[in-house]
Amino acid sequence: MSWSEVELDFGGDETCNFGPRIESGSPLYQVNTLATISHSGQVKKLPKVCSSLSSKGLCIAADQQVSAFDENCQKLVVILSFETFVDVIKWSDDSTFLIIAERSGTVHFAHSGMGKILYSQTLLENVDLDQECFVGAELCKDPLTDVWNFLVLTKETLFRFPKISFNKINKAIKTGNMQAVQEMMVYSAVDVSSQHEITHSLTCYTQMDGAYAITTGTGDKRLTVWRLEAENTELYQCIPSLKEQGEGFQKCIVYDDYIFAVDEKNVLSAFDKRSLIQVAHWSEMEIKDLILINYNPVISSNNTKVDDVLMQAVAITASEGECFLKVFSLPGMLCVYSLAISHHSYIAKMPPSYETIYLVEGTGKDEDDTSGIVSTLRVRCLTEALPETRFHRLLHKGKFSEAEQFANLFGLDLQLVHKTRANHLMKNMTMEYDDDSEAKGMTGQIKELTDCLDQVTDERFIGTICSDVGLPTLTANQILLDYAHNRLSESHNSDTADLRTELLEIMKRLKTFELVYGEKKFSLDKWNHFLQPNVAQELIQILKANLLSPAMALCLRHKVRGCTYVTDDVVIDDIDYVLNVKP
Repeated sequence: MSWSEVELDFGGDETCNFGPRIESGSPLYQVNTLATISHSGQVKKLPKVCSSLSSKGLCIAADQQVSAFDENCQKLVVILSFETFVDVIKWSDDSTFLIIAERSGTVHFAHSGMGKILYSQTLLENVDLDQECFVGAELCKDPLTDVWNFLVLTKETLFRFPKISFNKINKAIKTGNMQAVQEMMVYSAVDVSSQHEITHSLTCYTQMDGAYAITTGTGDKRLTVWRLEAENTELYQCIPSLKEQGEGFQKCIVYDDYIFAVDEKNVLSAFDKRSLIQVAHWSEMEIKDLILINYNPVISSNNTKVDDVLMQAVAITASEGECFLKVFSLPGMLCVYSLAISHHSYIAKMPPSYETIYLVEGTGKDEDDTSGIVSTLRVRCLTEALPETRFHRLLHKGKFSEAEQFANLFGLDLQLVHKTRANHLMKNMTMEYDDDSEAKGMTGQIKELTDCLDQVTDERFIGTICSDVGLPTLTANQILLDYAHNRLSESHNSDTADLRTELLEIMKRLKTFELVYGEKKFSLDKWNHFLQPNVAQELIQILKANLLSPAMALCLRHKVRGCTYVTDDVVIDDIDYVLNVKP
């Protein structure tokens, strides 16, 4: 029997499916249930639950079962089963590689897309299966090299795999050379028992000068910072345990220049990252779980700032027998949102830059179940409900269809959607193509771009974006220039007269390039070079190459312009050569 019954897609009606929620504070967040994970048999005790979030999905472990979902929890990517409980999981940011630390003392390195274990290593033997073996796992990129540190922490030892290269692993998978993966998995061990009698958590961070790991626990040191050197793991800094404070730290989070730590009495403190001096202490609340998130100010359509909070804490708090998920603004720790949840709830660990907050909530068979037995794990998400914030995030992520629907729903600026999408399409089309077949594929992209520009009412934007001549083929640029000229000519708007003149000049210059060099010779580098010198200088270079027909075309199309730029110096320097050119 296992936690293998997964349900997805509840139609978005949260109240209808799961009943009303108890919430308070500003309506900053909307709450949805994305999935449920249920046990296939009878549950007799609370499950061991841990989770990990990547940029492309969410992974949840319940007892011996690991379930990985896609970004919006609409699809189950893979299910993995193990012989003993899973203590810790860690998903790489691209959702490709999954690290599973099993209570038996074995660590697995898996490929989530393949659903296959690539490497397993037993780090501890003869362990007590009724007690946690591993307390943390991290992937930390070395800023000085292109390799990753894979770190896993037990109650007494920090294990480090310092030479993980995802590029080499992917290459080894493609070539079937799994021996190369095995050779990469060299590890070292550091005894942390001299710092902590019992360890509780592991986290890591990077700076310009290297990578660092932090362990927390009880004992002589509440928090210890380790520097991850190329070959060694060196003790760097620590926060000693003080008699008047006593309790060790059960977890910590690094955010910019600060370390936020929760002690064993569930009290939150903040420390300066470099000096480890305490700068804040919040003893008035009981924190059971914590993450920190960015909150970016949004400028509304009338140019007023919607909010100026830059950092928020999302915490599970307990008070008078009740449990809440709360969002606090920092540094004042003002509660801006509160949601009642069950006592058996867990926040998915995630970087501060991620948009959606994921919560795994353990619930009974129904709302009236007071037995305390968790039979279902409910995967819930909280997303920012301010329309402007959500709108700009959708545009930033290139989700233009969703952004358009969202703009229609909330009366936001549709023109911004079309303009942003046009810029996105132009950027994708400005790459050079290796062969004609790829270049021919631009026809559909140009049609998509012009259809998008049909929605744009700002004629000056249209004239500007189409006059850049940034596409890799001459034909593609001519199509856009013709499109822009026709749009501006049809409008008869006197404010765009200068743009129409500029477009005509660029179209004339581009046609001259075609007559002189031919369509197949077009490249952005050659075009930019063609724009730089004056016509007379270009004419002389063509004559020197004995290209009489292109020279004639250049003279006829730019006679006036050529005369303007001919100088005495040019004529004197090159008159002899020009006169001697064969007719």
